[in-house]
Amino acid sequence: MEGKTLGEEKILIIWRTLSDNAEEDNLMLESYFSKRNYSTLDFEFSRIYVNGDNNLENLKICEERWKVTLIEEEFKRLMFDVEGV
Repeated sequence: MEGKTLGEEKILIIWRTLSDNAEEDNLMLESYFSKRNYSTLDFEFSRIYVNGDNNLENLKICEERWKVTLIEEEFKRLMFDVEGV
């Protein structure tokens, strides 16, 4: 799913059904990226969110953030970040 943040940054969200075979899951993800001409190294998307472990090439976009982000880690961070609440 393609979308935008409230700050108008273009994002890509990939939620996939994962199997017990991580290698196969990663091959399918790479195939999906290839068919759609997506790249983690270009600037089409500011952020790419993917569920499950993956082997997508990643770029550090600032001191604390990476371009490809695991959905589960981001969800956990947002759920339990209670600083200032």
